[in-house]
Amino acid sequence: MTWFLILGLAALILVSMALIKKSRGYSSASGIKNVNDATKVLKSDLFKLQFTENAEKYGEKISKQFDELENKYNSYLQTLNQKFNPSEITYDRYLQPVQQVQQSLYENFRKLKDVTIFIGNNVGSVKDLSRKSSDTLTVAEKSKLEIHQKYLAHFEELYSINQKALNELDSLTLSLAQVTSGQNSDPKQIEYLVKELSALSERAKKYNIQS
Repeated sequence: MTWFLILGLAALILVSMALIKKSRGYSSASGIKNVNDATKVLKSDLFKLQFTENAEKYGEKISKQFDELENKYNSYLQTLNQKFNPSEITYDRYLQPVQQVQQSLYENFRKLKDVTIFIGNNVGSVKDLSRKSSDTLTVAEKSKLEIHQKYLAHFEELYSINQKALNELDSLTLSLAQVTSGQNSDPKQIEYLVKELSALSERAKKYNIQS
């Protein structure tokens, strides 16, 4: 009787552990799906801005830049997969900083989307105010013009930050392509790339500036 009880408890524990593991797997898969879905929505939103009245040229710029990020990130990932096995610790050391930069740029694109929508919604009224003499403008009208100029400047700032990050990602991909994996690797070359990636990871925090 005691043995049946022990066996029953052991079976219950094994089943519980299997269910927990399965549940974690679903949770992880769900998390990845949510991230991918959010990225697809963002890409779609940026694409639509190209056809939004008064925001066309801004929408086109950021939509193309978003595509550029996807292409450069995929190129980096392809090079990384050619050089290292995903099971290696070095693989994660090279991947994580770039992923952090990617997420920071996604945040910048969300801000660029909001800035572009604001600019598009106000272009008409701002043009009308610009035709008026500055002496005849009210305090509220002057404030509106100033705010519009700030949004234009903020757009260029975010766009330039993104472009700088993309250029650095190009350099990193080239550096990674020159690294020899396996026993013939140059330790100094590996260490240099690790430091380069770590520095890029730190700069990613600055890329995600506040609106």
